[in-house]
Amino acid sequence: MHAISDLAHSHGALCMIDSVSGLAGAELRFDEWKLDYVLTGSQKSFALPSGLAFAVASEEMVELAKKAENRGVYFDIVEMDKYAQQNQTPATPAFSLMYALEAQLEWIAREGIEKRWARHLEMLTATSAWLEDSASRLGITWENIVAAGNRSPTVSTVRLPESIPGRAFVQKVKTRGIQVATGYGKLGDTTFRIGHMGDHTVETLRNCFAACEQAVRD
Repeated sequence: MHAISDLAHSHGALCMIDSVSGLAGAELRFDEWKLDYVLTGSQKSFALPSGLAFAVASEEMVELAKKAENRGVYFDIVEMDKYAQQNQTPATPAFSLMYALEAQLEWIAREGIEKRWARHLEMLTATSAWLEDSASRLGITWENIVAAGNRSPTVSTVRLPESIPGRAFVQKVKTRGIQVATGYGKLGDTTFRIGHMGDHTVETLRNCFAACEQAVRD
């Protein structure tokens, strides 16, 4: 990402990152990598209910936004920055979730962000290893749709065999007390997603792996 940021800046562009499923789970160094804008949500690697969005903007990004005409009202960076300087928000926030965020940030600080990043990488490694091992044991072909080396440490999208419809598979897993998700859009019936993020560990993922294997056998 550092190289992407440098490349963008070398062409006079800003580097804006959608890290909704990544922040707090995947390594991200805003200042060191000279990023300009990063956006995330509360419901992914922060392991909170949905309802909050967080963003950070560079000083250059804010200054450029001030010069933009008709920049709109929704998520106005300039307005949000003005209120942030006063430790406030432009509108009434979801206070209950902010209290939950405060508690979760204490847990994150206690674990240490580098250790948290490492734990998410361990979960990715465990998921990838399980897919290879289970494919052999079950006599099926399923695999992460992303090549090794480019995979997200927080979520894996698995391509299912043609004989196993994605939506039906997800429902079978759900009956075993585990929630996985179908793929997005046209991948909805050919893939499923495992979110190995937030407060999960390799040990808690084993329940998910077992439920997925049982769903395949049915």
